[in-house]
Amino acid sequence: MRLLTGPAGSGKTFTVLEALRAALDRKDTGGVRLLVPTATMAQHIRHAMAREGFIFHPELIQTLHRFIEPWAVDLPQISVPAFHLLVEQAVRRMNLAAFAKVAHLAGFHARLATVIEECSAAGCDAASLKRNLPGTPLGDALVAVFEEVERMLVQRKLGLRAKRLKLAASRIEQAGTGPVKTVWLDGFFSLTDPELAVVKAVTQHADVTVTLPAADITRPAREHLLAMGFQEQVLAHERPAPKRELFVAPAIEREADEIARRILDEHTAGRLFREMGIIVRSPEVYAPILRGTLERFGIPARFYFDAVLTEQPAIRYLAGAVDAMLGEWDHAETLVVMKLAPGAGISAVMDRFDFALRKRLPGAGLEPLQRLAAETLSDDDRVRRLVDRLTELDGWRTLTLEPARWPEQFLRLRALYRLPRPRDGVDRDTAFAWRSQAAAIELFEIATGEAAQSFDPARKIPLTEFWEAVKAVVRLTPMRVADQRRDVVHVLSVYEARQWELPVVFVCGMVEGQFPRYHTPDPFLPEYARRQLKQAGLRVRAAEDTETEERFLFDSAVSRATASLVLSYPKNDARGEQNLPSLYLDPAERPVPTRPVRLVPRAAAGLPANGVRSSDVLQVVHQKHTEVRPTALESYLQCPFQFFGRHTLDLKSAPARPEERLDFMARGKIVHSAIAEWLATNRPVEEIFERIFREVTESLWIPAGYKTEMLRAQMLDDLRRFTENDQWPADFVSEGEAKCRFALDSGLGIHGRIDRILKTPDGRGFVIDYKYSPTAKDKLTNENLLQGPLYWLAIERAFHLRPAGMYYCSLRDKVEYAGWGEPLDWMEKATVEPFAQEWLDAAIARSEQAAAEIAAGRTDPAPADLTLCRRCEYRDVCRYEAATAVVIAEGA
Repeated sequence: MRLLTGPAGSGKTFTVLEALRAALDRKDTGGVRLLVPTATMAQHIRHAMAREGFIFHPELIQTLHRFIEPWAVDLPQISVPAFHLLVEQAVRRMNLAAFAKVAHLAGFHARLATVIEECSAAGCDAASLKRNLPGTPLGDALVAVFEEVERMLVQRKLGLRAKRLKLAASRIEQAGTGPVKTVWLDGFFSLTDPELAVVKAVTQHADVTVTLPAADITRPAREHLLAMGFQEQVLAHERPAPKRELFVAPAIEREADEIARRILDEHTAGRLFREMGIIVRSPEVYAPILRGTLERFGIPARFYFDAVLTEQPAIRYLAGAVDAMLGEWDHAETLVVMKLAPGAGISAVMDRFDFALRKRLPGAGLEPLQRLAAETLSDDDRVRRLVDRLTELDGWRTLTLEPARWPEQFLRLRALYRLPRPRDGVDRDTAFAWRSQAAAIELFEIATGEAAQSFDPARKIPLTEFWEAVKAVVRLTPMRVADQRRDVVHVLSVYEARQWELPVVFVCGMVEGQFPRYHTPDPFLPEYARRQLKQAGLRVRAAEDTETEERFLFDSAVSRATASLVLSYPKNDARGEQNLPSLYLDPAERPVPTRPVRLVPRAAAGLPANGVRSSDVLQVVHQKHTEVRPTALESYLQCPFQFFGRHTLDLKSAPARPEERLDFMARGKIVHSAIAEWLATNRPVEEIFERIFREVTESLWIPAGYKTEMLRAQMLDDLRRFTENDQWPADFVSEGEAKCRFALDSGLGIHGRIDRILKTPDGRGFVIDYKYSPTAKDKLTNENLLQGPLYWLAIERAFHLRPAGMYYCSLRDKVEYAGWGEPLDWMEKATVEPFAQEWLDAAIARSEQAAAEIAAGRTDPAPADLTLCRRCEYRDVCRYEAATAVVIAEGA
């Protein structure tokens, strides 16, 4: 029995693998086993050996968990999600006073389950904990829950990992290890008491070699192994130190950019992607940023982290369908679910159904959805069939079944997620998405089975109770989809990286709080209680153990590189406050400078910048826009891409949410309609407004409420104020909603509807354009607003009058005029500028230039006023903001 110890690179793993190679050379594949801590480590070594030309069964290199399976097969190990659910159920059932205020919190259950698992892993059962635990505020409650969980595990014939290890150790000691006569354990930095019990049992029947790093954290395991009779061999070989650099980036995003840039530089110089790795201590912080950055830079990468099962589209769809059914098919929730359906969820008929349903929100029930699906005109009946499939779930609400039957019922749920038949020739991302969907559905079905194990098998339960258990298990179920690509950058956690050696390694996030991490005090097992348990021989972790582990993880991470090691951290956090560098960094180490990064797209075919080039399409565009409205030209001058979507393609924006439907446009429609009818009939404006308000709110499905009533009262007050202040001379002929059509000298046709035109007895004309806004003065200085000058021209060419004035009239909160022409005495505080021919000629030139560019097919996103982009319905597809962000980053 040998114990190999030594620093990183001293040859411990090399010695073990050399012995394994010798066994493979002599065809002794049945009598040897190499045991490692994790499945990915086992896979990594298998691949490395296979690339050397060795052929062997995968069980030759396996985890300790897999090794003991033959001796613990009759005691299945409870999964982590199922165990957490078991703890939660125990807490709720026992209703302990000590936990009363927090018993409903998922985070509390997770922390309690973690403490119980830690005690179990240290070889401490509930009875041992009860005997040795000193008086603590929550000690009695912790022991009580621990005892109840142990009872529930026995009842369900399940076990935690520690119990299975103990069972396997006793059986190996009695029955032996069969044909296995040589065992190596490599990659472990610590061994718990149950794991040491297995090692001791194996040593009685096989030759065992264990490797441990030379670090303080290994001292307890090393002492136990030496007490068993292991002979320690210290390997003193030192690997040459790699080139080491430290850089400090302004922010975490720039840190990821710099890492990606350096990876591309290395790859350009001839290094393979698979020879590089990124080690992170806080995956929850760095994994999403690194994933997006490496993808943006075109760097293939494999992330050795579990995905969140609840974020998978298939699970969101299936779980959402059940939640919607239990929620009486609320239309907003059901619509979200339907749009996740494969095939039907992304289709033209779903878009029409989506818009029609949004206009009718809020609502509930499947019958209105069935009627609306039938009314949606389309040859595509997928939405109708989708709603019909959802009706099959409706009967589940009344079911009460034994726990074992609920998973069978949930197998029918899979039929809702009908994927199209896979096709050949797809790219890697599509194939990976298909594998992810299939894996997610399989894990969902496994989760329903694990949820069923947490209930009394004889008691019938309703769907609501079973579904809460399923959601708890799904929330905690990890997901990792196999990625078999060979030439990829490896993104590893500090635990995963222990077995790896790579030429180039990046260790990021070297700031206090992330590396090292600060571990918060444990309310269940305070520090003094942990120390007393350790004195009693129970190896629970104390504060110094946590600190020792953090230091070991750092030393291990920085020893993974053989040629180049790059450490990094962001200078500032997300709030702009300066980060504190990790205490593991050498204060004397000078950071190297970073370089700004700018990505140049390989192809711009997906961008609309080149505009329309097809002659046939250009002809259609020209015919469509031979006549234009002034507001359409204003839209083009603000942004050609906005005009293209709004006026050429006639794209409709999604209906607003119910509480947002009485928006600026809706209120403007109500006020304009009321003014037009008041001008035509001179009836009381209150009567006109109430009828129009009712008709518009009903047609737009605007719900009643405080906000609606407040805006209604405000509009009525504004209309009353307007009618009281309308002082145009009685001999002026007033016409509302006057249609006009005329042509510019170039032949461009202009048409529109003028809010109000007034004709004087001497042949003059005044145009009023009402704006339901607080002020209209700002419109006088914006040269891209063509409504004023073109309406001035309309007085002459469409109504054959002498232009005398064109005014904007703002109505909200006060009546205010602003415009061009003759100032009238009764217009208080009006801003009126004199007519200038240059003003009109410039507007005509801009209109004709815009029309020419429209006919030429210009559609690029080029906003004149960036502040208006936030209100543009096409801002998510024009990509203008993304391009601006890249330019800013480069110049920062």
